[in-house]
Amino acid sequence: FGDHPAQVKKIEFDKHLNDNAVLAALTVRQRQHLDFKDNNDHGEKRPAGDRNYLQLLPYLIVRDYQGKVFTYSRGKNGGESRLIGDRSAGYGGHIEVNDLMYVEAGGAVPDLINTVYGSAHRELVEELEFIDEIEGVSHDGTAKAVTTMEAVGLIYDTSNEVGHLHLGMVFVLTLAEGFTVKPREENVTEHGRLVSVAELGSAEHENWTQLAARYLL
Repeated sequence: FGDHPAQVKKIEFDKHLNDNAVLAALTVRQRQHLDFKDNNDHGEKRPAGDRNYLQLLPYLIVRDYQGKVFTYSRGKNGGESRLIGDRSAGYGGHIEVNDLMYVEAGGAVPDLINTVYGSAHRELVEELEFIDEIEGVSHDGTAKAVTTMEAVGLIYDTSNEVGHLHLGMVFVLTLAEGFTVKPREENVTEHGRLVSVAELGSAEHENWTQLAARYLL
């Protein structure tokens, strides 16, 4: 990453699927401050806006089999109050303690890639219902509904306070033909609008969605 406020790094994760591929994309300061959790080592919630920590989280973009992207508006009961009202193509949230995996069993060194992948899968099950429109049934898991899920890059956007505190690993999921998704969370409104990648670049969408559309999709 350079010094530009909106920073996007496209990484061939599937060819180099290891922690070094991520860490090599970061500055020394970003690596030093990279963390997974909302809480400190004592279990206390960190103060809002604490720039001593850069939280890594998955940002999941879902496309139908024709390449259109599902979008929604963030409602007032969402987890991040500073994003209320924004249109978004990204699902996901903070990594939880139970998501943490380690390089060695019982060790202290986090396994970055597997932790984020595990968190991404948990978020999918918690946030989205996968619906088979042909059979008229829903699925809790992704095995039948999702044909591909790949990590495509990183987003770090310091043009606003939310972006300054978070590093997003962007995943793109492609649904099988005949499937759609429905949100499980009440804070999601105006869900289901399918748009082209070009349309995601409009100003009504949050910054991360615009950056992902411009550089990663």
